[in-house]
Amino acid sequence: MNIDEKLNVILYELAVIKKEITQKKDNKSEREEEFVDTQQICEKLKLTKDAVRKYRFKKVIPFYKIRGKVLFKMSEVINSLSYYHNGSNRSQ
Repeated sequence: MNIDEKLNVILYELAVIKKEITQKKDNKSEREEEFVDTQQICEKLKLTKDAVRKYRFKKVIPFYKIRGKVLFKMSEVINSLSYYHNGSNRSQ
């Protein structure tokens, strides 16, 4: 194998490593999503506090209780509401 071929192999391997690092960073970002409170959900999604409470009570949206405070992950709420409003739970 000549020097150009070796260099191409090294460059290819570096590209693969870079892609793997980027994917790991993206996965870490998803896991480290910040929690938001009811007020932030209301503002972002244009919902009333009462609507958020009803969704929570019906177990439509996931929530976390941390130190007595109800918190949410915005992406989970958006995904759950999309699923709910696309007809999957119309019988409730």
